[in-house]
Order: sequence, then structure tokens, then C-alpha cells
Amino acid sequence: TGLSQVDKIVRGLKNTELMLCAASVGQGKTTFALNMIYQAIEAGWNCCFITLEMPFHAIRKMIYILHSCNPKFLKTQYKNLVGSLDFDKVNFGSLTKEEEDFFNFVMDDLDTCSNDGTYGRLYLWQPSGAITTVTDVELKLREVQSLFREYDKNLEFAVIDYISLLGVDKDNKQKDNNENLNFIIKQLKQLCLKFNNGQGLRMLSPFQVNRAGLAEADKNGGIYNTSALSNAHEAERSADVVISLYMDRVMRTENQVKICCLKHRMGEFFSPFNAAINFKCRYIYDYFGGELGDNVEVYKGTIEDIGEML
Repeated sequence: TGLSQVDKIVRGLKNTELMLCAASVGQGKTTFALNMIYQAIEAGWNCCFITLEMPFHAIRKMIYILHSCNPKFLKTQYKNLVGSLDFDKVNFGSLTKEEEDFFNFVMDDLDTCSNDGTYGRLYLWQPSGAITTVTDVELKLREVQSLFREYDKNLEFAVIDYISLLGVDKDNKQKDNNENLNFIIKQLKQLCLKFNNGQGLRMLSPFQVNRAGLAEADKNGGIYNTSALSNAHEAERSADVVISLYMDRVMRTENQVKICCLKHRMGEFFSPFNAAINFKCRYIYDYFGGELGDNVEVYKGTIEDIGEML
């Protein structure tokens, strides 16, 4: 994940594992998923990101913007811009000439690193149909696996953004929406286990908590419990790792997000902690203390610290 307090305990997402990122609306689910896919690509994993909510071009821009936070760019002529690109400015075409040059530099670098094997490859898919089922997802992932095999690589990690937007095949559809959601989660776990002739696949999907769970988190300083998943008991049963994200108004102002562990099948739970989030570029990273704010100098310093650790 790139977050030391998670990685120290969970030690990365293992093959065949399903991770759910639970949060309410606008609490950073997609942002976390994008950070995970970027960390995976940089680590050399070959990945597929399936977007059911946001358009293809927006997700692609976000991946490039996350790459602009990479500490390696501190050694280039654009070091003053590392961690400062604003998604809104990119999206609406209002970058300065220097920012635009940096963005193009970042895009070229990511494409080059993916093509020469320094990074993993990413396949981004936005389904065109009104309803996308797990069967559709499985067929697409098989197709992506075949494409990667042309480069003598395997698909290793998939993100579906997000699980509640998947539909159920007609033969398995129930009247109760919660039962349909439970069936989808169970299908995804089975897909993780059986993919690529049993070699397996890692998978992450955001998961929307129920209102009662959010109300409890509001009372408990942003700490969820598994009752937030009660509308889909299969989320707790089938998932190998479930983490939660929470932001109130104060935390949002201070650019922080609370991260908790609701389930870790293979080991102990990590303690709840606050991570830093740069809302301009959607980058989530370890919070080392002190005031955050939107000051680029703070982000530069933090990224330099991370660079030294790497």
C-alpha cells in the first residue's frame, strides 16, 4: 500500500486474496484504490483497473498525476513541481506551461517504464454495457491475461471500482439487493482463487458502508466496526482483508484520513492511524506529524523523506 503501518502488519496483498476498502460516500475509496494500483504498477505487478463509476479518461489522468508524486522526479528539472499537480487543473486544461511540460514528461516516463519492464503494465477498462456482472469481469480478465502472456507476463492484480455497481446474471438474480451483493462478493473471491487455471489473482474493490456503520464511526472518532458491513455479511466472510477509511470536516481540512483494519484473515490487525492525503493529486502517504495544509513545500519535504527511505 505504501503505508508503513499497514504494510508492517499485512505485508502486501497475497495471491488469491480479496481486499475490500470500506468507506462512506466521498471518503476516498476510489482514491485509495488508485493509490494501490499505482503502488502495484511501480512494484512491477501487471494490473487491470475496471472502472464502473468514473470515465476512462479521468482514471487515466489520475494514474499519471499519482506518478508525478514519485520521488525520482526530484532529481529532474521539474523538482519544484513534484506533488503539486492539481487534477482539476489537468482535467479542465488550465495548467501553466511549466506544469503542462511536467505532465507530459510524467506521462512519457510512465509509458516508457511500463514498456521496458521497469514497471508493470496496466490495462484500464470501462465497460460499455448498462450492467456489468462478475461473469463479464471474468471474461475481460481472461482477455487481459491473454494479452499479458504475449509479453510472457501474467495478470497479478485487479481493481474493480466498485463492487456495489456490479450486477448479477439473470439466472442468479434475487429480489433482495443485499443477497445479490453477497453473491457478487462470493463470486469475486472464487475468481481470485481459481483465476488462470488455479494460479490465482489478487483483487481489491471499494465497498460502501451502511448508514448505521457511518453513524457509529462518527461517534467513535472515525473507527468503524464490522456492523458497517452488516448489509452484506459475505464481505466479512469472504474477504481476506477489510480496511476502512474515514474523514470528517476537520480531518478533510487538515488533509488527513483515518485508516482502520476490520479484518485480516492471515494475521493480526494494524492499529487505527491517520494517513496524509494530498487532495490536489490524490496521493495518500505516511503522515509524519506537523501541520499539513495545501502548502506544496510540505509535500515536497515529505516526498523527499520518502525518497530517502526508499
